[in-house]
Amino acid sequence: MQRGITNLVFDNPKNLTSLAIGDAFVTTDTLGGGGLLGGISWGRNFELSPYLIRQPSFNAAGVVDSPAKAEVYLNNRLLRTLELPPGPFRLENLPYNSGFNHIRVVVTDAAGKTQVFDSRYVQFSRLLKPGLSEFFVTAGAERQDFGRRNFSYDDTVRLLGTYRQGVLTNLTLGGRIEATDQLINTGISVSTALPLGTLDLAAAVSQTEGVLGHAVALSYFYPGRWLGFGGGVRLLSDAYANTSLTLTGDRPRLEGFFTASVPLGSRINLSGQYNYTDQRDALARDQISLSAQVRLSRRLNLFIQASQSQVQSQSPDNRFSVNLNYFLGGNTNLNAGWRQEGNQGVPSFSVQRYLPQGEGYGYRVQLEQQNEQGRAQNIFLYNAPWASYQLGYSRSGDTNNTLLGMEGAIVAIGGGLYTTRPIRNSFVLVDLGNVPGVATFLSNQLMGRTNRQGKIIIPNLIPYYGNQVSIDPDSVPENYLAANDSLLIAPPFRGGGIARFTVQRIQNFIGTVVLQRAGTRIIPALGEFTVQRGEEMVASPLNRNGQFYFETLTPGDYTAQVRFEREVCAFSLSIPASDKLFVDLGTLTCVLP
Repeated sequence: MQRGITNLVFDNPKNLTSLAIGDAFVTTDTLGGGGLLGGISWGRNFELSPYLIRQPSFNAAGVVDSPAKAEVYLNNRLLRTLELPPGPFRLENLPYNSGFNHIRVVVTDAAGKTQVFDSRYVQFSRLLKPGLSEFFVTAGAERQDFGRRNFSYDDTVRLLGTYRQGVLTNLTLGGRIEATDQLINTGISVSTALPLGTLDLAAAVSQTEGVLGHAVALSYFYPGRWLGFGGGVRLLSDAYANTSLTLTGDRPRLEGFFTASVPLGSRINLSGQYNYTDQRDALARDQISLSAQVRLSRRLNLFIQASQSQVQSQSPDNRFSVNLNYFLGGNTNLNAGWRQEGNQGVPSFSVQRYLPQGEGYGYRVQLEQQNEQGRAQNIFLYNAPWASYQLGYSRSGDTNNTLLGMEGAIVAIGGGLYTTRPIRNSFVLVDLGNVPGVATFLSNQLMGRTNRQGKIIIPNLIPYYGNQVSIDPDSVPENYLAANDSLLIAPPFRGGGIARFTVQRIQNFIGTVVLQRAGTRIIPALGEFTVQRGEEMVASPLNRNGQFYFETLTPGDYTAQVRFEREVCAFSLSIPASDKLFVDLGTLTCVLP
């Protein structure tokens, strides 16, 4: 039994911060360290406000003297039309795409006067809106042998912190610091959007064991629609160190890359990449690769890749692969391929069924033949209502490995304690009032069926968003009637909500009512029989024999009344609890004064 990531998290939605005690994956920037640390972490958490717009956006402001209409165009496409009242107006957070954007707002008033707001800019995921910041601070020890040992941490306490601030719409600045008892490392970063692309710059200095080191990194990308390309370079001195790179550890003195991609119509996409690494201790290495993706049909895709890598003063390593991927339907893919490595060909075959979001199963079977030895990697996945399971088996030559895994969550909500699959965002308790076996859906995807208590936990809802939770009315037992079949639930981040569906048991109550006066029985033929409890009141006409018929009465005591000709007779009626579809109340007698 192996322990996974374990932590206790305290969220502060007001300040968009989270405090975590336990294990946490920590990353800084391209020159910094990180890893899986056990300790305490505190920082900005934008997931607590998913509607927050983090990146710079285009705004338009002006004044109109009469009612006006604003048309918003993005890359020459009309996105929306807005009605503006007379007076000043301000349009904020207008939509954008990743990469190059040309946004134009045309405002036309009742007199035909036109104002045009026009802007061209590059949207870059690394940019923050002016005034918006992100940060984190972590102190802890690195967890070792993850997946094999449960409580193995090294003896060195690491301190890491970063801070980034949106300064201008096209400029975000940042700083970073890392420290141990033997190390201090600090650096700065600059992210900017230029008229012809995006630029990232980072620089850092370190001191460990009295030795100074330095490093710098630069990357550029041109996110064109018909041609995208970019490149970067990273330089590390021989003595540079951070919390993940020791003074004695090998490192790339020079590391560079270039990448480009171009679509050829709607069916073909070509891409290429070149990488070069000059290590301090090892030999220099470079690699070039070309790939093509071709959509042959709606279900069939072809992938081709060729690469050559070479270590300094050694023979090049040439590789080529071709794969056909066919979608069988039902979340299942079939893949057949050939990989050429030098003089050796490696055939492969795999079939995969993707695990559904709700209850259900998935699997992957992968086979290949290399060096006259067969390789097999097989895994079966199952989402149960209370947990997720994994069963795997792999074989390479004479080596066999078996995997058995389980993960889940325990939640307390609505006065109950429930087990369910892992919860990574938010969840909802669906309550149908003790009606079992009802199919429940999240955004029209089947999640499972209610248990014997008429409840089911659905994990992984989008926090702070109106998630559509629904039931299938046809799966409701025939002796029940659902008043509604869909609800919108917006739970908080790592929190839960309750979706209560009103379901009423359908029962038929039959019987006969008679009146009695001075020992004489009177049949209230063609009269009316009403029963009332609180605001609940139902009526039934009586046939010539005084027989009545009611539907869906809840068990309890009612005030009953019989109207016949000019007579009105009142009495008390008790409706018993019963599982029967038809309940015979027998003969009821009301005594007239």
